[in-house]
Amino acid sequence: MLECFYMKFKPSISDKASFLHASILASNDGLVTTFAVIAGSLGANLDPKVIVILGVANLFADGFSMASGNYLGAKGEEEYESAQHQKFKKTPAIANGIVTFIAFIIAGVLPVFPYFFKIPNQFEIAVAIMTTSLISIGIAEGFFTSKNPIYTGARSLVIGGIAAAVAFAVGVLLKGVPI
Repeated sequence: MLECFYMKFKPSISDKASFLHASILASNDGLVTTFAVIAGSLGANLDPKVIVILGVANLFADGFSMASGNYLGAKGEEEYESAQHQKFKKTPAIANGIVTFIAFIIAGVLPVFPYFFKIPNQFEIAVAIMTTSLISIGIAEGFFTSKNPIYTGARSLVIGGIAAAVAFAVGVLLKGVPI
């Protein structure tokens, strides 16, 4: 089915850039938000089973949310261009949504993966996976965009690390709140 779709739709450079944007945005967000759920849960001293439940629930809910948001945004852009009797972008909105969902799920499952197993140092392994993945996403972005991959890898790591630190701090702060 995808081959049939690809045969009918031959991506232009603009389409490829749109898919790259969706892939980088979704994989980075999947990785960071899922890890943030883990970090916040750990900061609140939640049970590892709860961490898995929250991580996987976030993975699919946020992945679908991002995919549908990307689809609706691309669809709105298509409809606006059509209403203006102009057509600048050929990328089908559904393709953007699919790329977003797949990239989000693939990257987002990585930090929760160690929690599926009863192994020691789950959080440390999740940190190592997140660190390696963020750097890899940034490096890949650098290669695709002809930017310095060391810079783009470091930028990705710093921004993702800040998000994780914020989530952990919120978990620690809310741990003592009587609810």
